Amino acid sequence: GVIEFAGTGTGELGSSATAEFLAAVHAAQPGTPLLELGDLASALPAARGHKIDAAEVRELAAREHVDAIWAGELTEAQEQPRLAIDAQYRVASASAQRKASINVRLFDGASGATVWSASSERTIPVMSVDGTLRGISSLRTRPADEARAILVRDLVNDVTSDLRPRWVKR
Repeated sequence: GVIEFAGTGTGELGSSATAEFLAAVHAAQPGTPLLELGDLASALPAARGHKIDAAEVRELAAREHVDAIWAGELTEAQEQPRLAIDAQYRVASASAQRKASINVRLFDGASGATVWSASSERTIPVMSVDGTLRGISSLRTRPADEARAILVRDLVNDVTSDLRPRWVKR
């Protein structure tokens, strides 16, 4: 089963991260059945905040007839803008980035124990400006929605790397 990932920050990314995660699991392990269990509040009403305990996992697994349960959390933040001025060369630059992290755990339905976990953190530039006394020499921007989509895709790709088959030459 999969509990919809919790999302915190300026944008609600939990549901899009869950959808990306489901797609990544199915791509890595075709035919794997995954039962969507809803958000944390509906799947585990007794869960306080984002804390999941073993008894709740065992109860949910028995109720939904699943052997294991995936749960995750995605956190997003905007980093402080950066400004650099070089008076000697009379140039300046400014930039801003968006930052996100993901944590995913797999719980064993019988014991409630965590049997696997992965996390990742990424940043992506959303704006940069370079200029001189003569004016702006370059301006690059990325829409916030596009930046969020790229972050979610890359974070999910990072945490699902263990699930993809790979070959090692010996």
